[in-house]
Amino acid sequence: LDVNDNAPKFEKTLASFRVTENALNGTAIFRANATDADEGDNAKVTYSLVTDTKDFHVDKTSGVLTVSNTLDRERQDLYELRIRATDGGGKGPDNPPLYSEAVVRISIDDINDNAPKFSLPNYSVKIREDLPNGTVVAMVTAADPDLGPEGEVVYSLEDTDSDGTFKIDRLSGTIRTTKSLDFEERQVHSLIVYASDRGNPSMSSEATVTVNVVDVNENMYAPQFSDFVLAGKVKENQPVGSFVMQVNATDQDPPGGDNNVEYSIRGGDGIGIFSIDNQGNIKTLAVLDIETKSHYWITVFAQDHGVVPLFSSVEVYIEVL
Repeated sequence: LDVNDNAPKFEKTLASFRVTENALNGTAIFRANATDADEGDNAKVTYSLVTDTKDFHVDKTSGVLTVSNTLDRERQDLYELRIRATDGGGKGPDNPPLYSEAVVRISIDDINDNAPKFSLPNYSVKIREDLPNGTVVAMVTAADPDLGPEGEVVYSLEDTDSDGTFKIDRLSGTIRTTKSLDFEERQVHSLIVYASDRGNPSMSSEATVTVNVVDVNENMYAPQFSDFVLAGKVKENQPVGSFVMQVNATDQDPPGGDNNVEYSIRGGDGIGIFSIDNQGNIKTLAVLDIETKSHYWITVFAQDHGVVPLFSSVEVYIEVL
């Protein structure tokens, strides 16, 4: 009668293999082979996978290790699997079967199964229209987890609607201007950026870049009065709000905020005595008395509505009659 005094013995206790991450389910990697020197049931060997994984399976009878799930190197690139060979001997808890183990190390080889991925699907930037050529307006980034050339990213730009106004650095993803921008000509540029890897075949993805051009004041001319000093008259004892005179400043800028003029009184001994509206009409804020004061000086400013406003001033002499 045979005594179960021999554990199964593996032909190799350590083995290493490589498999590509696109290996199909059922792909055979390795056939474990263990023998037992005992006889009968004590020599019958069954195999099992000790390591907890759904990605590989070992056939309990043949010892063939196969792929049993979709592999992904980016998820896991190395497996160390413990395969156990157990004999059929042993009866009861006090006399368990004997076993031994072997280690199979499996490295997962990369394939180009990932397209570069942008950090944002859409980019939006605002830039001033007066930026010089070559100014950086945006930087896009995309990452590819593949290895080697399959993970190297290069960028390209589809600029069909902007007539080559922008260019992109192939390696850094930096977008620059190549021409002068003009808000009056175009306010928005829509670009499509592609990120491609160097795999064969290459994989790519895209992102949109919206460039909003911001108007910059092109205010060339300040409002101008017809003279350096203007004069007006008003009778005494007139009610508050009585009309005194009208001043006028003209602005040579094109129609718009840059040539829209507003007036204010900012100096002279007539401050608080007179008001001015945006049509340049000067009116009284008090009842005047020639015996108290026979004339006033006020400094009138004319200012346009440019982003950077321009202005000029005139001295106004007002005589009380």
